[in-house]
Amino acid sequence: MEEIGEEIHVGAVNFMETEMVYLVGFMIVIFIALIPLLMSDAAPLLGLFTGLAFLFGGALSFGAGYAGMFIATKANMKTVMACTKGMSEGLTVRPLLRWSSRGLSLSLTSSALIPPSLIPERT
Repeated sequence: MEEIGEEIHVGAVNFMETEMVYLVGFMIVIFIALIPLLMSDAAPLLGLFTGLAFLFGGALSFGAGYAGMFIATKANMKTVMACTKGMSEGLTVRPLLRWSSRGLSLSLTSSALIPPSLIPERT
């Protein structure tokens, strides 16, 4: 049972790494497109700062997704292993694991406030 859980975890990590390759390519194209689109005489660095905030937000989002996938696969395996001993053991483990997902959700929501603070204020 543990071997199957580890294979699922390795597959999830491999998926996230493959997704990162495509995501980085997409983000670079959008970053390069944002710079000239948002550049103006009044705010010459607006495109650059917006692009950097976009890259930073994408990196935080990917990090949160990677951490969420990591936590979810490990937590589900712990629940399954506890359920093999009995349903009551599985039900006592599950609420404890729910707190890890709540902490991850809070960190993702909090990190979403960082990129907008990088954009300079127009005067």
